[in-house]
Amino acid sequence: MNTDTPRTDEVAWPETGLVEGHFARELERELAAAREEIAILKSKYADHHAEAEKLTSEIRSVAKQRDRLAEAMTRIKTIYENPEKGCIPSSSDMYDEAL
Repeated sequence: MNTDTPRTDEVAWPETGLVEGHFARELERELAAAREEIAILKSKYADHHAEAEKLTSEIRSVAKQRDRLAEAMTRIKTIYENPEKGCIPSSSDMYDEAL
């Protein structure tokens, strides 16, 4: 039989499924040690996680700014290539229009 508790299945009494106390205590000690190790790793890498979240946020902000600038540049190019009223608008007019 393939279960998620092979060690327990190996030592359990077939009639009841119970195990001896020393075996149960051994499993509890292993579980406690694993939980402690997890807590240590979480605390060790918490700062790294927070830093990664901050960097991700900054990257998103820069990407949004890049997209806005690209859109403004496209608009400036469109205004420059298709001037209204037959004249090329001044840089400040293109800037104002793009924004």
